Amino acid sequence: MGTARQLGMLGSFSVAHSYTRPRCLHEECSPAPRILRWRRLGTALRWVQASLSLGMSMNSKLLVIVVAGLVVGLQPRLLGQDAPKAVEGAQPAVKKESAPQIQPGQERRVEGRGTGGNSWFASTDQDFGTHYSQDTVVGRFPFTNPLATEVEWRGLQGSCQCSSATITIGGERYRYSKKPNPGIRHVITEGDNEREETVAVIKVPPGAVGEVEVQMEMGGIAGPRQATMDIHTTDPQLPMIKLKWEATGAQVFVVTPNEVNLNQMVWNEKREFTVTVQSPLQPDFNITGSDNSDKDFAVTYTKESASPGVATWTIRGTYQPSSAEALGGGQLKFYTDVPGQPVITVRISAAILGPLEVKPGTFLTLGMIRKGQKRVEKVTFEPNDDSDLDATSIRLENLTMDPKFVTATKSKDGKKLIVELEISSDAPTGLLRGDLVVDLNHPAVPSRKILFNGFVR
Repeated sequence: MGTARQLGMLGSFSVAHSYTRPRCLHEECSPAPRILRWRRLGTALRWVQASLSLGMSMNSKLLVIVVAGLVVGLQPRLLGQDAPKAVEGAQPAVKKESAPQIQPGQERRVEGRGTGGNSWFASTDQDFGTHYSQDTVVGRFPFTNPLATEVEWRGLQGSCQCSSATITIGGERYRYSKKPNPGIRHVITEGDNEREETVAVIKVPPGAVGEVEVQMEMGGIAGPRQATMDIHTTDPQLPMIKLKWEATGAQVFVVTPNEVNLNQMVWNEKREFTVTVQSPLQPDFNITGSDNSDKDFAVTYTKESASPGVATWTIRGTYQPSSAEALGGGQLKFYTDVPGQPVITVRISAAILGPLEVKPGTFLTLGMIRKGQKRVEKVTFEPNDDSDLDATSIRLENLTMDPKFVTATKSKDGKKLIVELEISSDAPTGLLRGDLVVDLNHPAVPSRKILFNGFVR
């Protein structure tokens, strides 16, 4: 076989045992140099192996070995050196940072007018600042319909802190409120009167200019508070708009502790409490008076100045819940000379164990009373102090049945008072209802009324 033909067969063998791929001139698109080195060496070895199997002459074999060596030796980058530079004139690939594309309705930052504006609102995210001793903060979001067609706002949904909103479009007004039932109402003015009509949508004419006035409940707390409102629209580019706003609540007065909890107390127990008051708004201020008519409280207040121009008022008091039986405490109010004359409020809470307990309670359910059978129910009065409880009188009022069929008697169990209500076996069928009134010898609880009902059948 001739040398040329043998070399041609060798070339075909080489092609069959290798693969080609498009070469990219850019360094970041090329395979790693180490991978290319092994590919070239593999190809050269396959040539040598093929030359031995084809029965070439010794000269032809030597020629193949020389060519294989040149294939590897003429590729300096395959021997671990740096990759070659791109072909002269080729343009290298450059990774471009994509410019932000603002789509219709996409939020963006608007300098000097808050943040988060879109095609409708110049600003959708606002900070309404700091508010002192306010329960409600009001803010406004102006808007313009950017379309040449009418758009409907089909639903408004406020967050927990968003109590209500007023939408004004031209001469039309709409109100959104969460309580008692969430919904949108069209405000119609008729002379000096206004009436509201529930609507499903708010229609915004093309190019109309309007305003959303929002209200946020601060709850009398200090610190930041946020609220949102979602507006669902028929704008194909902006099907939903989210308005966000926040405000910071601040107190004119800092009362420490902010609430006095006296925990559980017996009705005739007396406890002391102390609070201090400062004002970050006006460091030097005066308490000019108080409005504390609750006879269960006795208070005094004094001014102290730890440093010049900074006043600390100390309020000391006692609480004796002689007139309370379950939930005790109250609010103490103090007037000041701070501009606007804000009032200092001190809250006192306590769980009062009353003078006595009534078991099973102040309402006695008799249920079904079988005709021909006597029915007896007991009501126990137990004092929470050292009183030896007794009844000075017992009477039945507002009975729906002849009094001869219902009687009440008393007995003693130590210091407890037991009152038995008895329904006679001769009681006629029908509804039985009435009041059991027990007059007591306790100084704090002169009487107790127990309501009862049942049905005789």
